[in-house]
Amino acid sequence: KVALEIHKNRYKVRELLVDSRTARAYQKAYNSAFHQIKILPKGMVFYSDTILCKDKILMISYGENDISAVEIINKSLADTQKAMFEQLWRSL
Repeated sequence: KVALEIHKNRYKVRELLVDSRTARAYQKAYNSAFHQIKILPKGMVFYSDTILCKDKILMISYGENDISAVEIINKSLADTQKAMFEQLWRSL
């Protein structure tokens, strides 16, 4: 659903996905100029999602029995996370 909303509304989104058959199929189906998708190297695994927007960081962890989330509204912290994302994005 989210990927379809991104496409429909032409939101500018970049995603990093853990390497898997499902991730590669998702990349093939949804990668576009507005929705850029890169696959992480084999062995690099993220166990949570991080969403960066302007001065916010949203962190979501999907546990076996629960979902935890935190929202941080702080420009300095958001800028630091964006810088780390940019470095990783450029390296792939």
